[in-house]
Amino acid sequence: MPEFLESVTVNCCKKYFNLHNAKLIEGYAGPIRIIRRSRDEIISTNGYLNGNRGNYLLQAVLLSRYPGLFADDDVRMKLDEWLDMANVTQRQPTVPRFDAAFCKRHIQAHPNPPYTGLGEGLNTDEKTMIAYYIFSRILTDCEGGHNDPLPPKYFKEPWSHAHET
Repeated sequence: MPEFLESVTVNCCKKYFNLHNAKLIEGYAGPIRIIRRSRDEIISTNGYLNGNRGNYLLQAVLLSRYPGLFADDDVRMKLDEWLDMANVTQRQPTVPRFDAAFCKRHIQAHPNPPYTGLGEGLNTDEKTMIAYYIFSRILTDCEGGHNDPLPPKYFKEPWSHAHET
C-alpha cells in the first residue's frame, strides 16, 4: 500500500468496518461450514493448527449456538484438543462409544434456535459425543496454505442444525 494511503486505510478500517467475524457470526443462525487450512501462514498466529484463527471462529459458533453443551468444562477441553488435531482419524478415537444415531436423536429433539436446551440432562460423555458430531459437521480440514486453490471436493453444502430435523 502506498504510504500516503496508510492513514486513510487504517482510519476507515477502525471506524467503518467491523472485522470482528466471531461477533458477527454469533447473530447468524443459518447453515455454516468452516474450512480450515492446515498450513495457513496468514491466518495462523503461530504457524500451527492451534493458532489458526478459524479455531476462534468455530468456537464462537459452537459456544453461541450450543451453550448447554459447551458450558461443561470437560467438553470445552475436548474441543481444544480436537482443534489441535489435523483430521477425523485423529479425532474420532477421542470420543468413546461414538453413536451418530444418538446424536441425531438429541439434535432432532431441539429443532428451533436457540439450542440452549441441547445437552440438558446428559452426562459429560454424552455431551462430548454430540459436541463432536456438531463439530465434525461444521469444520472441514483442508491441506494447504493460504494462497493454494481450494480443491473442488471442499465445496459442499454447509451444515445446519435444521438438516438433522
